[in-house]
Parts: sequence; C-alpha cells; structure tokens
Amino acid sequence: EQPNKYTAIQTPSFISPSDSQRILINFVGIIMGATTVATESTPAIPAYTASPPKTKGTNSIDTIFRHLSDEQIEIAARSSYRYLVSSTNGNASEEDRDKHAKAMIFRYLQAEQKVHPNSPSEQWEAAALDKMKKTLAFRVEKNVDDIRLCFDKTHSSSSSSSENEEEKKADDSYEEEKRKERTRIRKGLEDRFQNGASVVRGYTKDGRALFLNFPRTETSWNEEFFIAGNIFTIE
Repeated sequence: EQPNKYTAIQTPSFISPSDSQRILINFVGIIMGATTVATESTPAIPAYTASPPKTKGTNSIDTIFRHLSDEQIEIAARSSYRYLVSSTNGNASEEDRDKHAKAMIFRYLQAEQKVHPNSPSEQWEAAALDKMKKTLAFRVEKNVDDIRLCFDKTHSSSSSSSENEEEKKADDSYEEEKRKERTRIRKGLEDRFQNGASVVRGYTKDGRALFLNFPRTETSWNEEFFIAGNIFTIE
C-alpha cells in the first residue's frame, strides 16, 4: 500500500523549476517550524519553542547574533507577528527585539542540527547564518511586513514624536505611502483569493496544516500577487 502523499505547492507550468524551487526554499525559510509546506521530498521540520532555551546551543545563538547588523536584527525580530505589531506601533523595546531575533536564529540552528547532527557547531553556525541572511533579504525584497499587515487596518506605522516640523512632514509622508502600499497589496490579494485557488485544508500525519494551490482554478495571472498570496497564507 502506498503511503499518503501531499503536494502543498503546485505552480503553473509556465513557472520554471528554478523559480519554483527558489520560491519554495524561501517560503520554508520564512515559516520554518510554524506551518508545514509539504511535498513528497520535503521532510517535516520538528516543532520549536517560541524562545531559545538556555541550554546547549545558546552560545551559537549569541555568535550568530553578533554577526547581524541592527537592521538585520530588527527584520529578524519582525518575523514574530507580536513584535511586528508592537514595533509598528512604536511600543517595542530593544529587549523584545533581541529576544525575537534570537528565537529566529534558534530555529535556523535547530534545522541545521537536525539535518547535520554529526557536524561541528561552527558548520551549523555558518550555514544557519548564511541561510538566515538570505531569508532576511527575501523578506525585504518581497515586502513581507506590509503583506502581513495589509488587512489589519487598526495598525499603522508608529506616530512621529519629533518636534521638528520638517521631520514631522517627512514622517507623515512616509505614513501615507505605507497606507497606500498596504491598500494596494490588500486589493491585489483580494483579487488573488477570490477564485479559491489557494486554501489551507487538511493535515499531515504529524498534525501540520496543509497549504494547497490549485493552478487549474486560476482565472488570471499576476506573478507579484501569486507570490504575495502564498506568503500571506503561510504567514
């Protein structure tokens, strides 16, 4: 008897294999341990704790943390939706930022340890740092933060506390641009999802949710919102 097989991401035939592979790899990097993207060749990644435990591996977490810039630390911390909302509203502390960034580092280290259990810690650290930096760049390139917040009209970027009139005007202009961008993304995703081509339905044997795409139901094609819709659903 053949075991159950799941295909969670099916891309249209006119997307090249290399593009599909890049999309899938980056998705897995984004959601590592949170939502399973199941394919016949992708093993389930073990669940992880919300914060890195103060046990073996903590030194490796600190080592990687020291190799990240302040900007990269902020992007990593925003992989936590709770921190993303707090940061957007101007209520996040540096302590919270560092905690959530280290939680992301822990997820990457854990994956490397599971895949290469006999390798030295230096190899885990180098591989985890490299993959994490690529994921952070991907999150910026694909505007992941705005995708995640585009349907949440209760949050806007943090209000300006500047007493300088020019700085206030610049902040107000930035706020308006953000609102316009999130409105644009929201409209694009509404159009993307109206045909029911993407759903989260069913579970793997390990109890992980399955994200399914059905290209045959696509009535139109927009590459930006095909990818953005997948990111939104997984996030």
